Amino acid sequence: MTEVATDEQKMIAETCSKFLAEQAPVSRVREYRNDDSGVRWSRELWTGFAELGLLGIGIPDQYGGAGLGLAELAILHEHAGRSLAPEPLLSTLTIATNLISRLGTDDQKQMLTDIAAGKLVIGIAFQEDDSRYEPLKLEAMAVEINGRWHLNGRKIQALDAVGADLLMVSASNRLGPTLFLVDPSAEGVRITPQNRIDHFNTAIVDFDDVIVESGCLLGWAGESKSEIQDAWDLATVALSAQMLGAAQHTFDLALAYLKERQQFGV
Repeated sequence: MTEVATDEQKMIAETCSKFLAEQAPVSRVREYRNDDSGVRWSRELWTGFAELGLLGIGIPDQYGGAGLGLAELAILHEHAGRSLAPEPLLSTLTIATNLISRLGTDDQKQMLTDIAAGKLVIGIAFQEDDSRYEPLKLEAMAVEINGRWHLNGRKIQALDAVGADLLMVSASNRLGPTLFLVDPSAEGVRITPQNRIDHFNTAIVDFDDVIVESGCLLGWAGESKSEIQDAWDLATVALSAQMLGAAQHTFDLALAYLKERQQFGV
């Protein structure tokens, strides 16, 4: 069956293509490789995404978004992949937005308005040394004492933790996997930038008896297992769309070169 894009999807594709071609050349990714700050993306470009309405694709309209679905989100990720755009689309726009929409209180859902406006970036701290990309295999622990949570553990490959306004952190407790919203500047939080071959903005994040207030619990304690896995699966689809975009752009460049290449005077 041939899939036919809607007018709205065509408009998103055209907007993304034009914006990223003009504002996000692949050459800037090479510059980020030598950036010791660890923040390997552009706040200015992030604001540009917001001004075009692209950060509201998956956000309900009551929070300033467009209320669209996975197909539209995948279009954005595919075009981001074409330019290797390192902006926090996977962390903030995909994982965090999904989980806040599903688990957040009415007050927490107000953060979606800031995400759509480009004013809030949320880093994702789920992976651990022995998790092997299984988001529910957790050693980081959260213990509730007198109405407040004490968070301890280490996260690796924490996506966009460097430069984030807030961290979304998974931890285990006696009830099961639980999510927390943590201030990256809180006492006991230590963020160490990582250098990866893809130069994505990742970090090791250590939590040493970090105090988290009960209002920063996302969802109910121990009852976020299915939501975490669903968000992880959604991120896998989004990342696959980025890889598709990168592969397609590579093919387009190779094809164009073959048409103009000359060898031995031919």
